[in-house]
Amino acid sequence: MDTADKESLSYKISAFGQLVVCALFNEHKWDGELIPLSHCIPSEEVQANYLARGLRFLGTLGFVDGRFCCAWECPVPDNVMERLVRAYAEYLYSTLVTHAPTKAAADASVQWLRELAQLPDNRDRSKEN
Repeated sequence: MDTADKESLSYKISAFGQLVVCALFNEHKWDGELIPLSHCIPSEEVQANYLARGLRFLGTLGFVDGRFCCAWECPVPDNVMERLVRAYAEYLYSTLVTHAPTKAAADASVQWLRELAQLPDNRDRSKEN
């Protein structure tokens, strides 16, 4: 998937993705929230809470055609991205395992999450401090 076209990728994730979340974050307070797009729009009260906490939209995360994809609205520091992706992994575990309809579905999800965790980290770490 072409990550150069941010708007197109964000649209593809939101429109065609599975297990899609919207990432909100406040870097100064180190506060964030993942909002599953499969749920209804947050109430006005919840939205007011997000504004009071200074959360802003950073991007979307999800799976498109079986591949993890994320589209960020602006450059996201690695430490923020790591926190959001870790929170996303916890969301996946909760959604696929804790709330699985059957034990077989939970077992299959656990195996899938183990395989996901074993994927190599291909980020370029040479530019870090």
